[in-house]
Amino acid sequence: MPSEDGDASDPDDNATGGTIRFDLASPQDINSIGLLDIDESATAVIKAISANGSMDEVSIDPAGDNQFQTVALGFEDVSILEVTFSASGAVTNLNLDSSAGEGITDGLDIGLYDAQTDALIQILEEGDTLLASSIRDLNDVNIGALIPSDSSFFGQVESMQVLLNGSAATDYFENVAPYALFGDTLGDYFQGALAQGDNTVTFELYAKNNGQGDLIGTVERNFTIA
Repeated sequence: MPSEDGDASDPDDNATGGTIRFDLASPQDINSIGLLDIDESATAVIKAISANGSMDEVSIDPAGDNQFQTVALGFEDVSILEVTFSASGAVTNLNLDSSAGEGITDGLDIGLYDAQTDALIQILEEGDTLLASSIRDLNDVNIGALIPSDSSFFGQVESMQVLLNGSAATDYFENVAPYALFGDTLGDYFQGALAQGDNTVTFELYAKNNGQGDLIGTVERNFTIA
């Protein structure tokens, strides 16, 4: 979010607005963007500059004070993205093209949660970029998965092992939903920490409790905390 005083240790939004600019390391297709706390009387304009220099621009209808909204964009081959707020506002995440995840088995609803309140911070889609400033405390979070009723895994899975960047965060399997990276008790999420930078969470799905039976599938989410 545009900062009132430039002090990252004390994030205060700027009532007079500002511009957030993303310089992407390589051109990306941007499917959608998450926005937070755009007052109804304010404006937000998103401008995308492609690798060949062409520009797309869209104005956003604000959802209101303290409200979260996801805006579909469909921008292609973007090198620079700018979000300009006339008043307070924040960017929570970018949903980039997921072609890098082709071949990954999917079928889970995966979310990042605040472990103190158990509130959902963000649904995690492949390739998402989240801003650390939109998360209360990176040392007090958890990632949980549910199996939706329309998933091919529904009714087939009895347990999961959850890995962060290739390593198990706990020494036990998750036998009951939600299937949580750092564990939980019936949706009361246990505290864990995520580091800024690139992360991969992996869910290994088993046919029986405690990782027994067949490995039915593996689901990954690659995401970045900036």
